[in-house]
Amino acid sequence: MGMVPKSWWVPTQRGNTAAGMLLSDADDNDIGGTTANEGNLISGNIRGMNISNSDSNTIQRNLIGTDVTGLLSIPNTNEGILLTQALSNQIGTAGNGNRIAFNSIGIN
Repeated sequence: MGMVPKSWWVPTQRGNTAAGMLLSDADDNDIGGTTANEGNLISGNIRGMNISNSDSNTIQRNLIGTDVTGLLSIPNTNEGILLTQALSNQIGTAGNGNRIAFNSIGIN
C-alpha cells in the first residue's frame, strides 16, 4: 500500500534543513494528483524531494521551488528532486506536469 499526499504544503521561506519530502524504500506512491487542488507545494528546503530506493512512484501537479502561484521564487537550495537508486518513477504525466523552478538543480 502506498501513500497519497495531496494538497500538502511546505511553503515557508525557511523550509526544512533537509528534504521537504523523503521517500525511502517506498514504492507505488502517488505524490500530487490529477486535479489542481491535489498538488503539493514543496519549497524553501535544502532539497525539495529526496527519492531513494523507491520505485514506481508517480509525481504530478506539484509546485517545487516556487510560491503557491507557481510564479515567484522560494527555491530549494539543492535539487528540486533527487533520485537515487529509484527506478520507473514518473515525474509528471500528460496534462499533469510539475512546476519545478528556481532550484539550483531541477532533477538530479
